[in-house]
Amino acid sequence: MPGLSGILPVWLARKLGRVDALHCWFGVFDRFTPGGAEDYLEGVLRTPASQHTLPRRQSNVILPFFPRPVLLQPYEDEESLRVTEQLALRYSRWYLALDGEHLARALETARVLPREAAIQAVVEGATLDVAGRHAWVNFLIQVDGVRQGTSTTLTLLLRAPGIAQLTAACAAACAKWLLKSPEPVLGLAAECIDIEAFMLLFCQEQTGIDIELFDRGIEHLNEMSGGAL
Repeated sequence: MPGLSGILPVWLARKLGRVDALHCWFGVFDRFTPGGAEDYLEGVLRTPASQHTLPRRQSNVILPFFPRPVLLQPYEDEESLRVTEQLALRYSRWYLALDGEHLARALETARVLPREAAIQAVVEGATLDVAGRHAWVNFLIQVDGVRQGTSTTLTLLLRAPGIAQLTAACAAACAKWLLKSPEPVLGLAAECIDIEAFMLLFCQEQTGIDIELFDRGIEHLNEMSGGAL
């Protein structure tokens, strides 16, 4: 989700004195509007020139707190590259965590389809996957680095009942912050917004969205939640 997917890694990284690596897994199991599908495709297909080779897709991956195994689709977009640069990271990896065969298939065919047809394929694929099941959104973000001279790993888990609720909560927090800003703001949220002030507003909203912080990586969290990588 553009904006929040840039803000959260920066907010988490600031809890360390030095950050060496960042890992992000964004899972959205919900229906898409055409506008939402277009944003989704921007990250998956319209990738800027990369300085390195992206890892391959991985299937049947178990992530902590995700309800089912997922397919991991690596990606880079303008936001992820700017966050990596902003944090001066040596290493970062960004993944879409896909639950459902129809959306995954739609993303594959979208690479050779005209823009409007690709958007429609994503809308239809997501609708088929979610039919008769509960929607969910899970973000997992892990940072590795040093805090007070000690090697430290922190992981953030965000859970939401759906993309509409998450979008509304993010938009509301942004609007409240902008109303208090002395000057107009234009640019990527992770670079332009006061992240601490935004997160205070975002976490105050009673929206059914939960954020938890852990002082360990996803391997240990998988053991806690009953899974294994």
